[in-house]
Amino acid sequence: MSADTRKPDGDLSVTGSAAELEAVLIEVAAAVDGSDDPGALHQRLIDAAVATIPGVDRASLMVVEPSGLFRTSAASDPVAATVDAIEQHTGEGPCLDAVLDQRPQLVTDLATGEVWPELSARVLAATPVRGSAGFRIVVDEVKSGALNLFADRAGALTEESIRAGVLFAALASASIIGMNFRREAGTLRAGLVSNREIGKAIGLLMARYELSDAQAFAALRETSQQLNVKISALARTVLADHHREGQ
Repeated sequence: MSADTRKPDGDLSVTGSAAELEAVLIEVAAAVDGSDDPGALHQRLIDAAVATIPGVDRASLMVVEPSGLFRTSAASDPVAATVDAIEQHTGEGPCLDAVLDQRPQLVTDLATGEVWPELSARVLAATPVRGSAGFRIVVDEVKSGALNLFADRAGALTEESIRAGVLFAALASASIIGMNFRREAGTLRAGLVSNREIGKAIGLLMARYELSDAQAFAALRETSQQLNVKISALARTVLADHHREGQ
């Protein structure tokens, strides 16, 4: 693959120069900004990495589950997903080493079998992949996964590939952090809105039936349990009924 011919979604024009790589990273960052879908975000990053990083034919992103196991969150194609599966089965490879070590992992020729002998043997037998690199992804200071890059030609992955891979891994980390922040902020905002609605409903019940705040909340909670609806939903109904009565 030449670094200046492939484009994810047909919208990125790239070459191997540092300036143009920076421009692509800015475009990718803008594209993933605002995304709340982890799968779509990871896939966008992977597609851009394959299109942008010199020497790369395939890529994947593996994440660490709470159980400690690894899962492929996005892959450029079935071959990349197959390499991930082999890595998970053998317990060795660029992703695992990248997560454990701060340094990027690189084997330009898997045929040597020096670093990951079992993985290399299986990958060489089952896929066209001949070179591999891994870059750790850190989210909120937690080792959360790794970006994996694959080349179908031995020696295709170079120092330039490593530099670009480091930048993409950093972009992946920042994008995931941003997405998590937006999701948490959205949950907080929803909670604040619900709390205000519940408070207003309690105030209406207190005024209408001469109840204390504790009695009004207890009545609201009991009714929500009887109707099998959330207190926030019941509070919105109380407020809507009050609004209609006042019209």
